[in-house]
Amino acid sequence: MPVNPRNKEGIVNVEVYKSIYEKISKLAEKEKLTIKDYVNRVLESHISTKELVNRSFSEISQVGSTEDAILVQDKGKDSVIASITLQKDGNMFCSVCKKTFCEHIFRSLLSPDWIKILQNLDRAKQYEEIGDKEGGKRK
Repeated sequence: MPVNPRNKEGIVNVEVYKSIYEKISKLAEKEKLTIKDYVNRVLESHISTKELVNRSFSEISQVGSTEDAILVQDKGKDSVIASITLQKDGNMFCSVCKKTFCEHIFRSLLSPDWIKILQNLDRAKQYEEIGDKEGGKRK
């Protein structure tokens, strides 16, 4: 990776897609930070999270996700794969432990894939609302 020769701090140049850069720029501005400071804070936070996950959940790892579940493998329990879902009542549920809170659920909460799942749930809820407004008719 090329090092910026104008900087004594050892700044490394990284290519970022323009669409992402524009979003980062707006987020940095809202927090009254330079883009460099914002990006470094986000990256440091991500690294800290990864280190915590690796240290605290060494036997449980995410192996995938679906539209409505996080899949984690527990090497401490014969490599069983648990499906963690968000129920309609707002509670999470583990398919292995049959509980609404366990180490598998706790580990799954550290997954960024929950954003995708929540977005899918939000779209489904909006779809249901549209159907209700149209007298139960769905297009």
